[in-house]
Amino acid sequence: MQFNALYTEEAAYKAACELINTGEKFDVICAACDLIAIGAMRALKEHNITIPDQVAGVGFDDIAIAGFTFPPLTTVKQDTQLAGELLVNTLLSSISGHDISTTLIEPSVIVRKSCGS
Repeated sequence: MQFNALYTEEAAYKAACELINTGEKFDVICAACDLIAIGAMRALKEHNITIPDQVAGVGFDDIAIAGFTFPPLTTVKQDTQLAGELLVNTLLSSISGHDISTTLIEPSVIVRKSCGS
């Protein structure tokens, strides 16, 4: 089941409440960004669903607050500085008429307590 939570904490909170109210059982919320995960975590807490005992939570971005949520949020970190540098270099190459290559930037998982570790 998929619920749209846009990219705000409040929208994620509302979407998670809707999910909880369906009565569907789920084991994890894997969010597109940390703010969505934090909003969902708030909804879980208000519905007395414990993280990670009943539902695990994972975000994406590794924003500064992720390590200070309760429990601390497991997240996927991407090298945004490298991504920006590659983007500028690709743009400049394209403008100059050079061939453009694709580069994969490996993310890293920051394991914290929200996933049950």
